[in-house]
Amino acid sequence: MFYKLLIIFLLNFMVVFSKNDIESKIILVVLAQEGNSILKSERELSKYGIRENTLNEYNKKYNTNYQIETLTKNQAIEISAELVKKYRINEIKDNYFKLIIFDTIFNTGYFSGSSILQKSLNRYYGKTVKIDGIMGSKTINLLNKVKDSERFIQIFLNERLTYYKNLKEWKIYKNGWIIRIDNLKNNKLSKKIR
Repeated sequence: MFYKLLIIFLLNFMVVFSKNDIESKIILVVLAQEGNSILKSERELSKYGIRENTLNEYNKKYNTNYQIETLTKNQAIEISAELVKKYRINEIKDNYFKLIIFDTIFNTGYFSGSSILQKSLNRYYGKTVKIDGIMGSKTINLLNKVKDSERFIQIFLNERLTYYKNLKEWKIYKNGWIIRIDNLKNNKLSKKIR
């Protein structure tokens, strides 16, 4: 059992760090924003932005027994590398779009993050995408066809801010969420993924 877990860890670690690829840098940037404190929401605990539900799914899929309370940064990286594949981030052509989309989905959850993306694409193009909370091929293809990236980023980050403002946790987390969005708007994080 130990060797099986070691092999799973090493394979995932190699996927993340065998190349100096953009997805690895994005994972590190997003995890740095999350921090290593254990946070408790009304629904669940999280650490490094990894929520209990996500951790439980990962444990079940890979037969691991990671716990939020003892989650290490390397384990969070390993799980995040799996999420990059699961969320199809690697299919996004623009590297900065990869960062802002992964950061949003990582922070808001897959359904909410995908819905924010779809609403943003509808604002950018006019109504073209069904808002179903699934980042499928049609959504990714439209994102990859965006010509005016500056305009799209502004639309997307404004849509994300609107999403946050409608949450009951807005009063608790608004300062951190605003800083996070401002860092993305001002391209402060883009230097870290180049």
